[in-house]
Amino acid sequence: MQKKLAEAQEKYIGKEFQGISGGGKVSVLVEVIKIGSYKAKKVNIDLELMRNEEKDIVEDLVTAAFNDAVKKAEEDMANATSDLADPVGPISDEETSYYVRLQYNGEVLPLFTKVDNMKIKKGTDDVDPFKASFIGGGAAFGYKMDDIRVDIEGLYSQLNKNVNNDEVLTPDTVAGSLTAISGLVNVYYDIAIEDMPITPYVGVGVGAAYISTPLKDAVNDQKSKFGFAGQVKAGVSYDVTPEVKLYAGARYFGSYGANFDKSGGEKDKGGHTVLYSTVGAEAGVAFNF
Repeated sequence: MQKKLAEAQEKYIGKEFQGISGGGKVSVLVEVIKIGSYKAKKVNIDLELMRNEEKDIVEDLVTAAFNDAVKKAEEDMANATSDLADPVGPISDEETSYYVRLQYNGEVLPLFTKVDNMKIKKGTDDVDPFKASFIGGGAAFGYKMDDIRVDIEGLYSQLNKNVNNDEVLTPDTVAGSLTAISGLVNVYYDIAIEDMPITPYVGVGVGAAYISTPLKDAVNDQKSKFGFAGQVKAGVSYDVTPEVKLYAGARYFGSYGANFDKSGGEKDKGGHTVLYSTVGAEAGVAFNF
């Protein structure tokens, strides 16, 4: 709010105002040199006053004309910035906007991802069943008010089976990929830097995720289950235009609670609870309207 007020006031520096007195017989042209400071640029006095040699009257009229010009300047400035200066007044369109953003997510590291009761080996070594895929993306619709943004995001994330070329996991029960399709409500704080097109941001989000089965062959036809989802992110956005922003950052995404049966004879007993946990990068574009 204060930044926008200062920007509006800055537009008045160099602007000129004319004050008059004595029924128009004296006029003074003043220039705004900074907020609250003025400079007289030109004084015009009717010849009739000069001939009468009424020195005191002329001096008073010049002073009155100067003060009149300053009054006009301050009234004009106050009218132009009244909405910005009033903290309880209506919020201007410049301070709020809706936006749509599209993004790519690269899952760099499946940090702490695990499936309960799934012990996997590659050769003689114990290994994690899944690895980063660098496949992911999402879209969101949101609302911005000053430095706070809130949006609803749809997100796709994927981890791949932890094998390369002809490698084999033992036992070979791991699905080719583990996916998370989630919906989250996010809240962001934009850290505004005055007179800079770059804005750092931090954000958190909570929601739910639809997790695919971690098993090569789904047990009891349990191909997907719901779990709690959350994320934390931080990054930087760049203003290409007032309506278009590019952004990039780092993101942690996690989901827990999707529980899959491990035995066909124990339907809905669970046993394979999935902790989907990744650290990755995000990059995208946002459109304000």
